[in-house]
Amino acid sequence: MLRSGNTSSTRMRGTVSRGLVIEQPRVSLILDGKKTWEMRTRPTRVRGWIGLIEKGSDTIIGVAYLKDSLSALERSKHRLHYRRHRIPLEPGQKVYKGKNLFPWVWVPRTFPWLT
Repeated sequence: MLRSGNTSSTRMRGTVSRGLVIEQPRVSLILDGKKTWEMRTRPTRVRGWIGLIEKGSDTIIGVAYLKDSLSALERSKHRLHYRRHRIPLEPGQKVYKGKNLFPWVWVPRTFPWLT
């Protein structure tokens, strides 16, 4: 879920005006640079700095640059890209739940006082 703030075209460059709620441990993996794809059920046209909010906390714990949104990842290619998305797919697991998953591509950055 992207939370939107000021949408004025006069925003300062680099200002974080959107946030995305992500569960642990995925949000920490993105901030640590170990997870560069967040799998979502919809693509996005949003690009730029996004505040990452730990689910249940309503607190921005870091920021990351949303660089791209790729085409849906086929279930058969899931294992090939594990190092990017870090979602294990075990037999019988319903990660996809009948939906397409779109990789959102991140470039991580954290607040210096949190590292």
